[in-house]
Amino acid sequence: MVDWYKDEQPKAKVKSAIEVSLNEDLPESYDVDSFRSKIDLLMNHFIDMAVQGYGWIVAAA
Repeated sequence: MVDWYKDEQPKAKVKSAIEVSLNEDLPESYDVDSFRSKIDLLMNHFIDMAVQGYGWIVAAA
């Protein structure tokens, strides 16, 4: 999807996928603040990549 980061629905799907993945893969020692920080870091990274045209992400329905 082109410009997925400009639409709240696909953006929320990407964020949810990140949350699920991190929840499965990060150690339990991560507190809530650290967990949210990692989510924000990855969201910003994926949005930056999309804006610069370095990659693409598909938010499946």
